[in-house]
Amino acid sequence: MYEYKAKNALYQLIDNFTLFHYQHIAANVPQDEHYWSSRRMSGDLDAWAGLAFERLCLLHAPQIKHALGISGVVCTFYSWTYKPGKDEQTEGFQIDMLIDRDDQIINICEMKFTEDEYVVKADDDRLLRRRIARFIAKTETKKTIHPILITTYGLSRNGYASVYQRTITLDDLFHE
Repeated sequence: MYEYKAKNALYQLIDNFTLFHYQHIAANVPQDEHYWSSRRMSGDLDAWAGLAFERLCLLHAPQIKHALGISGVVCTFYSWTYKPGKDEQTEGFQIDMLIDRDDQIINICEMKFTEDEYVVKADDDRLLRRRIARFIAKTETKKTIHPILITTYGLSRNGYASVYQRTITLDDLFHE
């Protein structure tokens, strides 16, 4: 990812094709005709797919508002990162997308790219709950927090799926 930081601002190149070209094609000119099929499940391409999905979501904020039924609510979209100070005994974390709404609700959105329904595991549930608690503590917000999952093909129902109040899918992002 190409980033430029200035005065606490973060600028990102978000064109997925250009990023893919620089990270995977220009740097690795394949000589083998089976190069891409053999690389399909590699960690670096999986990471790229996840980041590309996050960028796709950020580019579809109006569709996300529509899927949540809040098209008429004034909202601010942003990601949020917490970096602990030197004296803190805790790790930092990032929230993929926050939707700070004028109706006193903040949607904390997790974005998960998968090739099937997303399965929430016990560790995922604990991590999300800890992030929400730490977000509230660090920002001192009084707004209601609604955790939202944005994923490619939906959510597999299990004992941990209820951590998310709503699920938005890839189909929702391309709804008019």
